[in-house]
Amino acid sequence: MVSIGMKYPSAVKEEIIGRWEKGQLKKPGWIIHTEADIYFWSALDVPFQEFIVRLADQDGDQVVNWWRERVRAAAKGAFDKAKEYAHESDRAHRAVVEGRGYLRYQLEQMLGKEVKV
Repeated sequence: MVSIGMKYPSAVKEEIIGRWEKGQLKKPGWIIHTEADIYFWSALDVPFQEFIVRLADQDGDQVVNWWRERVRAAAKGAFDKAKEYAHESDRAHRAVVEGRGYLRYQLEQMLGKEVKV
């Protein structure tokens, strides 16, 4: 498995995200195939409205941390939903492990390390 700190090869990124050329999706990846993107955005619909309300009433840093956790939970939920499409084979298992590592890496890049409470 590729270490989280290492840069992911472009082939892994293409299989997960897809291939884009000149702003158009040329080859859908696993995210589109499994509709994980739809699940992700729908999971954030209500929390986003709550986020906006909280910004007006609460400490900004606490609200941003709360939002980061909602984004992280939505991403993990979307991954778990997409994982249901994986076949039960060694190759599919390896892909799920790689995908989970890639997701963890990207979430840490965007949101920082997850804080366990």
